[in-house]
Amino acid sequence: MTSPVDPNEVRLTGENSFIRLLDKQGGTQVGRASHWRILYSPAGPGHALYVHSKNLTKGAVRIYSDNLALARWLQEELESMIYPTFADQNIPVVDAVFAASGDGMSHWTESVESAPDSITLTWSELGESFLVRSGPGERPNRPLGIYSCFTPARKAQISINGQTAEGHAYPDKFGDRASSTACLAWGESWTRPRR
Repeated sequence: MTSPVDPNEVRLTGENSFIRLLDKQGGTQVGRASHWRILYSPAGPGHALYVHSKNLTKGAVRIYSDNLALARWLQEELESMIYPTFADQNIPVVDAVFAASGDGMSHWTESVESAPDSITLTWSELGESFLVRSGPGERPNRPLGIYSCFTPARKAQISINGQTAEGHAYPDKFGDRASSTACLAWGESWTRPRR
């Protein structure tokens, strides 16, 4: 009988919801946010937000976290692979408090409060969820494996201190599934071969 246990090492478990705002369908990215809520990792649990916006941050990356070690580990282990712009460890990490609200069926909001900034990320008009899975090395330039439940949003917004980022979420494809440039990504685990 085949074992039901994945043979790989678990690197983290949690969430990594994202928003990629474009100037038009198939156009240029003008804003991006990567929100992590981590239950288990080598750097412990916690939250981290990596964000930039053409109009709100003038394209500069801002990082917020309630666990500095986690924010840096995520940069090294995952953001360097997913979106290297967020992986620069010279960018300061701002201490922040994280909260969430919504029903997860029609809308969801992540709130990040820090001394300099108040940030909200919103996903709305949520579509049908689907499971993403690939083993380590199965996708090009992805040495780690992933299991995640994606829920695409037809609309998404990044706001900083009451100002809204330019751009919109647009329909996208992920494999053969209808997706979006903005998705909730819950129940996410990343793996690597055992060493």
